[in-house]
Amino acid sequence: MVDIAVLLSVGRHPASGRARRAPLDAQALELALRLFEAGHATRIHALHAGNPAEPALRDYLGMGLDRLEVLETAPGADPVPALAARLRELAPALILTGAVAEGGEDSGMVPYLIAQALNHTLVPDIIGIDVTDAEAALTQALPRGQRRLITAAPPLVATLHGSAHAARQSAFARARRGTIDARSATTVQPDEFLAE
Repeated sequence: MVDIAVLLSVGRHPASGRARRAPLDAQALELALRLFEAGHATRIHALHAGNPAEPALRDYLGMGLDRLEVLETAPGADPVPALAARLRELAPALILTGAVAEGGEDSGMVPYLIAQALNHTLVPDIIGIDVTDAEAALTQALPRGQRRLITAAPPLVATLHGSAHAARQSAFARARRGTIDARSATTVQPDEFLAE
């Protein structure tokens, strides 16, 4: 059994622009919850870098989380240093995240930069995983519906593919019961690419 960290971002609805849970991040959380429910994970650390008052974060709590940890960062700040510092402290065997965010730069670089900062292997586009202390067997989505089985030794970072299990619905009562723990992030420089 292993500890899992899930990196969660705030998405934007493509038509209305309304804040919501990011679909790929929700699928990453769904995979983590399935591993936990099957007894393959001891703990799920849900992490977000940004504003702890963002209402859309409660949609993740409604999926079944008891708590979500938010590293408070200034608007426009690069989330990678804060996330990498906290992940070093937590030392999870598996870090799951969506392949790309729905807001901000949408570059898809955060998982790669996190893996580089932590010196972890990164496996992109996974749709399933079976993990033990010594090895993870990951099913990777390939073009034209093909699949490939990859084995890697934890710790590692994996990004979810859109064809992974759909995320469960968010329950209103659970979303209200869950706790958002705000933590001060280490001083982070503004993201130079967002500077005007």
